[in-house]
Amino acid sequence: MTSEVWKLGDFFGYISTWSAAQRLIEAGREDILETFFADLSRLWGPDEHKRPVTWSINMRLGRV
Repeated sequence: MTSEVWKLGDFFGYISTWSAAQRLIEAGREDILETFFADLSRLWGPDEHKRPVTWSINMRLGRV
Protein backbone atom coordinates (compact mmCIF):
# COMPACT_ATOMS: atom_id res chain seq x y z
CA MET A 1 0.00 0.00 0.00
CA THR A 2 1.05 3.53 -0.61
CA SER A 3 -0.57 6.69 0.60
CA GLU A 4 -0.35 10.39 -0.24
CA VAL A 5 -2.13 13.50 1.01
CA TRP A 6 -3.56 15.42 -1.94
CA LYS A 7 -5.63 18.47 -2.70
CA LEU A 8 -8.58 18.03 -5.04
CA GLY A 9 -6.64 19.42 -8.01
CA ASP A 10 -3.85 16.89 -7.42
CA PHE A 11 -6.36 14.05 -7.52
CA PHE A 12 -8.02 15.39 -10.68
CA GLY A 13 -4.61 15.70 -12.31
CA TYR A 14 -3.85 12.08 -11.46
CA ILE A 15 -7.18 10.81 -12.81
CA SER A 16 -6.61 12.83 -15.99
CA THR A 17 -3.44 10.82 -16.73
CA TRP A 18 -5.35 7.54 -16.94
CA SER A 19 -5.68 6.07 -20.41
CA ALA A 20 -9.44 5.69 -19.89
CA ALA A 21 -9.73 9.43 -19.21
CA GLN A 22 -7.65 10.18 -22.30
CA ARG A 23 -9.88 7.94 -24.42
CA LEU A 24 -12.98 9.78 -23.17
CA ILE A 25 -11.39 13.09 -24.15
CA GLU A 26 -10.39 11.77 -27.58
CA ALA A 27 -13.94 10.48 -28.10
CA GLY A 28 -15.38 13.90 -27.25
CA ARG A 29 -16.96 12.61 -24.02
CA GLU A 30 -15.37 15.06 -21.58
CA ASP A 31 -18.85 15.42 -20.10
CA ILE A 32 -18.39 12.11 -18.28
CA LEU A 33 -15.20 13.36 -16.61
CA GLU A 34 -16.78 16.74 -15.87
CA THR A 35 -19.74 15.04 -14.16
CA PHE A 36 -17.40 12.83 -12.12
CA PHE A 37 -15.26 15.82 -11.11
CA ALA A 38 -18.34 17.87 -10.16
CA ASP A 39 -19.77 15.04 -8.04
CA LEU A 40 -16.44 14.45 -6.32
CA SER A 41 -15.95 18.19 -5.72
CA ARG A 42 -19.19 18.33 -3.74
CA LEU A 43 -18.03 15.42 -1.56
CA TRP A 44 -14.41 16.56 -1.19
CA GLY A 45 -15.14 20.00 0.22
CA PRO A 46 -12.99 23.10 -0.38
CA ASP A 47 -10.43 22.72 -3.18
CA GLU A 48 -7.55 23.39 -0.78
CA HIS A 49 -8.70 20.70 1.67
CA LYS A 50 -6.16 17.87 1.75
CA ARG A 51 -7.30 14.27 1.98
CA PRO A 52 -5.42 10.97 2.19
CA VAL A 53 -5.38 8.98 -1.04
CA THR A 54 -4.37 5.33 -0.64
CA TRP A 55 -3.99 2.54 -3.17
CA SER A 56 -2.48 -0.94 -3.38
CA ILE A 57 0.63 -1.70 -5.35
CA ASN A 58 0.78 -5.19 -6.83
CA MET A 59 3.97 -6.52 -8.39
CA ARG A 60 5.02 -9.75 -9.98
CA LEU A 61 8.74 -10.31 -9.47
CA GLY A 62 10.98 -12.99 -10.89
CA ARG A 63 13.86 -13.82 -13.18
CA VAL A 64 13.71 -14.47 -16.87
